[in-house]
Amino acid sequence: MFGARREVTSLSQAIVLLGMDRVKSMATFVALHNMVRSSVRIQALRKVWIHSLVTAFIAEEAARVARIGRDSAYTTGLLHNLGTLGLMSAYPDEYTRMLEVSNDFGFDLLQTERDLFEIDHCAAGAYLAQDWNFPDELAAAIATHHDEPILGEACLDTIIQVSWRLTDTLGYAAFSPDREWGYDELTAFLPNAESSWVGASAEEAKAQIETLLSAAPM
Repeated sequence: MFGARREVTSLSQAIVLLGMDRVKSMATFVALHNMVRSSVRIQALRKVWIHSLVTAFIAEEAARVARIGRDSAYTTGLLHNLGTLGLMSAYPDEYTRMLEVSNDFGFDLLQTERDLFEIDHCAAGAYLAQDWNFPDELAAAIATHHDEPILGEACLDTIIQVSWRLTDTLGYAAFSPDREWGYDELTAFLPNAESSWVGASAEEAKAQIETLLSAAPM
């Protein structure tokens, strides 16, 4: 389906034997970085990459205080836009133009992707995750990450749904949002957020993220 998947298939087959842990998270990070680094000069793709990193940072911390698997949350946060990276790698010019038009005119991103590529990035990401033999939990969270979070559901799906929206709210959006969320409105979905930097002010959270980004390979 996507030419880019061939570049990481052998690596993913090896790391899947390690399970969903920090080693797998970092190996996946390296694989994806190698997949996109030749195109990272494209501004739209760079935004997706930074957005994915920040989402991973937030998801890991939110999972820590919610007592959900941190490594699973980090990996899923990093890969939640896997379908976008696949589509951008396969159709760099077409996808970049689509984003420009969608952002300028406020088109629905998922519907526009379906119209142009016959698949949206949520479904494409879930397809790739399954094709690379990642856990079903990860594929399901990727498939549903654009669903709205539900209050009181402390699970991986909710953490990812909230984390990428927090990323947007903090100024690291890859695309124009379908609606504006308040920072406090979103953290209310996260159990025990008040005991973490995620549940502090938006300014404190952004300062922490900038520190993490400064140490990340870009």
